[in-house]
Amino acid sequence: MKRAHVIGGLLLPPVVALGVWLWLPSQLPASAGVSTHSLKLSDRHGALLRDIPASSGQRGAYLALESVPLGLRRAVILAEDRRYYRHGGVDPLALGRALWQGLAHGRVVSGASTLSMQAVRLAFGMDRSLTGKLKQIAYALKIDGAVSKGEILEYYLNHVPFGGTVTGVGLACRAYFDRDCSRLSVAQMATLAVLPRAPNALLGDTERLAARRDRLLARMFEADLLDREAHALARAEAVALTIHRP
Repeated sequence: MKRAHVIGGLLLPPVVALGVWLWLPSQLPASAGVSTHSLKLSDRHGALLRDIPASSGQRGAYLALESVPLGLRRAVILAEDRRYYRHGGVDPLALGRALWQGLAHGRVVSGASTLSMQAVRLAFGMDRSLTGKLKQIAYALKIDGAVSKGEILEYYLNHVPFGGTVTGVGLACRAYFDRDCSRLSVAQMATLAVLPRAPNALLGDTERLAARRDRLLARMFEADLLDREAHALARAEAVALTIHRP
């Protein structure tokens, strides 16, 4: 019986992979792209099928990508999808790790969502079920091949929720630090970068938020995004949120 379970566990990943490979083409739109405020799907002749705006009920202040500080962009990528510029919408290494951890622990340990997949989820409101995740993969592959990484990142930065009705980095800078993004400190950039994982929980627990921020700062230092002095100064800065909600 034990041997049968082991064999079944070894066979499951390739069987799942084959099923996904056969199923994904039916989920792909003919064409896909992102604009400043929406995600667009078109047929093979270029006719617009759907134009999906930002999530309803949430407010944001739109920022062009070049208006978002490079340090904040780098912090977000390191926090959410560190191989962002090296994959085509889906990170096979992250997916493999997530599948292995799920089999080992009997539950979902990590989601393996890339920024492209998250942009799709924000646009379509897809749930976190297995079917929803597979659709995210299909659409992310299509979108990543249709538009630039910069456009996808810009869409994500302007539509990601930061807690309550605060959506996008532009409004989050005002809501939590009462300043423009161009005036953020390194510590504040790292704080914003870790918030989207669990915004409402982290906003109510400053110690937990500081711990996550410090872990990201350590990764930024290891990735040579910060020198030793900048890392030390950022870690020494207290987490102080103004909470000026819209």
